[in-house]
Amino acid sequence: MQERKRTVRKILVRYAAVTAFCGIFSIIYNHFSHGIHSVWMNGLAAWPFILGLVPAVVLNRILFPAGEAQTGDPERNSWGRASEDGHGEDGEQPVRPQVEILKDVYRFGIAAVTAASCLKGVLEIAGTGSVYPDLLLYAGFAMLIVGAGGVLFPAAGSRKK
Repeated sequence: MQERKRTVRKILVRYAAVTAFCGIFSIIYNHFSHGIHSVWMNGLAAWPFILGLVPAVVLNRILFPAGEAQTGDPERNSWGRASEDGHGEDGEQPVRPQVEILKDVYRFGIAAVTAASCLKGVLEIAGTGSVYPDLLLYAGFAMLIVGAGGVLFPAAGSRKK
């Protein structure tokens, strides 16, 4: 369980670092933009904060409430299979569960929306435009919906009985 706590803390630190980087990048870029500002650039740090850091903090509070002892089955690996050597019950490498893949899709969605916001801000400040940041933004929102929906509402056939 300590390993899982460390993993959650790493995720929190990563989202905080990305949020800080985006905020600093936005401030510096706006400083050198000759007085032209963009809503997309000003709100750049909001995407990783709202979509990444806030849900990670909320999930951290749900998974590890303060003052409550955590219990877990130390004989089971992260895929729910009993194993001592990290392999599956039949000796093969375990397949990543669907939920982990959907979490990655959600993370890629955060990255896509953040990058699209940055690109839209840069192009708006430069006085030009392109359709590609819009497409990236839509793709990012689609990844966010698929990732969050798949994690929050798993398919009936993939639930453990």
